Amino acid sequence: MKRITLLAGLLLLSILLASCSKESQDIPKSGQGSAEISSTGPQLKDMVYLDELIYCICGLHNAQGDEIGTVFLYGSPVTGILDVTFAVVPGYLITAYHFDLQESLAAIPQTKKGEPIPGRFPYKSGLSPCETHTFTMPYPEYLECNEQFFSAAHLEIVPVSGSSFCIWAGTDEFVPGGNPATYFMDASMCID
Repeated sequence: MKRITLLAGLLLLSILLASCSKESQDIPKSGQGSAEISSTGPQLKDMVYLDELIYCICGLHNAQGDEIGTVFLYGSPVTGILDVTFAVVPGYLITAYHFDLQESLAAIPQTKKGEPIPGRFPYKSGLSPCETHTFTMPYPEYLECNEQFFSAAHLEIVPVSGSSFCIWAGTDEFVPGGNPATYFMDASMCID
């Protein structure tokens, strides 16, 4: 129970501290994005499915593997919405994001060699520089108790002083030894 309270508290804090507005995205057409390869390797930090709500937290990493942010997923099949919140540590600002959540890794847009194509992710936007940003998407129909999902989150970041760079959520590489693009995957856990 403490874990649920902590997760809910972190999510609430990130939303309260948001320096960018919350936005709603259009529902993407089914079947968007396809790829030729798949991979495995769960690296989700924490996930709980409780009372028809999903809570998910995964780290955002730079090319060197340093965690400088977090992506939070919170939603309900009852309300039909899933909120996605990006938050970075002080000293960094988010200037754009690209996000996808699919039933399989192959459904995330990728090149023939398996590298992700963030520009083809269904949820994306440029932002006024901010430490936290939340957007709303439709709750995926396939995301039920014990159902596996794959997600890719790509953020463009600018340090308060310095030049911009990109970070990815998770630690599983799309192409091992390729560019530093990563994803995260897991299956929801049910608690009665």
